Amino acid sequence: MALLSRRPIETLPIKATRRAFGTAIGVTIAGFFVAYRPPDWAVIGGIGLLAGTRPFLKAGNYLAYSMIMTPLVILILDAGQPPGMGVMIDRLVATLLGATLVITANVVFGTLLAKTA
Repeated sequence: MALLSRRPIETLPIKATRRAFGTAIGVTIAGFFVAYRPPDWAVIGGIGLLAGTRPFLKAGNYLAYSMIMTPLVILILDAGQPPGMGVMIDRLVATLLGATLVITANVVFGTLLAKTA
């Protein structure tokens, strides 16, 4: 026997919102590395610190996880050369577009489901 129930659609999904805010904060953190260009040992240490906190944050706080993953990915992608603002802007825009698509789809499908119910 199975009990099936319709999952309510969130107009403003928590996970998408946390990811968008976390990415925005992460781009700001990564901007530090672009603006100040720390020595290589500091960049390597920063990558190690970010990578070390990743597993703990993923299980506990998605906003903090997104905030840490953004500079980590940017620093790893640009290893050996200074990270550029283009990569950070691309990451931020792509995340915000994704969050907008999820929210738009939830509003459209929520409206359609409300009309059929």
